[in-house]
Amino acid sequence: MKITGTISSVSELSNAISNAYSTLGGTGRGTELWWRGQRSNNPNWTLRPKIYRDEDYDEATLALNFKNLAKTRYNKCPPNDDLSGWLFLMQHYGLPTRLLDWTKSPLIATFFAIEEDEKSNNDAGVLWALSPGDLNYAQHNTMGVFAPTHGVAKDLIEPAFESEKAKERRQIIIAIDADQIDYRMLIQQSAFTIHSNKLPMDQLESEDKFLLKFEIPNSAKADMRVELKNFGFELSYLFPDLEHLACELKDTKVFRPYTK
Repeated sequence: MKITGTISSVSELSNAISNAYSTLGGTGRGTELWWRGQRSNNPNWTLRPKIYRDEDYDEATLALNFKNLAKTRYNKCPPNDDLSGWLFLMQHYGLPTRLLDWTKSPLIATFFAIEEDEKSNNDAGVLWALSPGDLNYAQHNTMGVFAPTHGVAKDLIEPAFESEKAKERRQIIIAIDADQIDYRMLIQQSAFTIHSNKLPMDQLESEDKFLLKFEIPNSAKADMRVELKNFGFELSYLFPDLEHLACELKDTKVFRPYTK
C-alpha cells in the first residue's frame, strides 16, 4: 500500500490525524477511526494477525490450553462459554490469535510505532489509520462495528477454538467491539479486527477506502519519544504493572531522592 504521508513530529501527527479524518471520516457512513503503530516499514510487516504469520501454530491447541491453564494464574477469567472474552484476553497477553490489535488513540498507536526495538532500530515506523465502519461495509455491506455476540462475529470467533479441520464459516475480515476484560485494555483503548485467513488487510480490494498508511522516519523517532514522554506517554502508563514500572525506573537517567 502506498504511503499517505510522513510524520516527523507530534505537530505533524496532528496534521496526519486531520488528514485521516477528512479522507476516511468524510464518507458519511461513520467517523470513528482506529489506529495501529508498527515499529518497522518492512514489506513483510503486513496487517496480518500473529496466528497466520507462522504455520507451526496450531490455533485451537493454543487457545484451549490457554483456557485450561489461565485460571490458576489470572483471577478474572471469562466464563468458559464466553469465547470472545477468552480471545481478547489471549491476544492482550501475547498469545498468537486471529485478532489484530488497534487502538482508538492515535497517540498510543504512535507510541508503539516509535518504541525502541533492536530488530527494527534502523527502520521507519508506520502509523495506520482504519475506518472500522468502512471496513465492515466493504467486507459485509454492513456499516458500524460488530458486537462480539453478533452472528457474523461469532462465525469468526468460534473456529479459533475448534480443530484445524473445522471449516471456516466466513472468509472475511471485520472490526469488532472489544469487551474490556482487563484494565490494560481500558488504558490502551483497545480495539480489534478479526481475520479468517492469511490475506493481509492492506492487500484487500479497495483497501484505500478504509485504510491509510503514514511513515515515521527512523531519524525522527528519538525526538518524538521525548515529545510523547512530555505528554505523559510512557511504557509503565500503558502497561501499569510492576514489571514495566521496574523496567522504566531501571532506565531512568536522573535519580531523585525520595523525601516525605
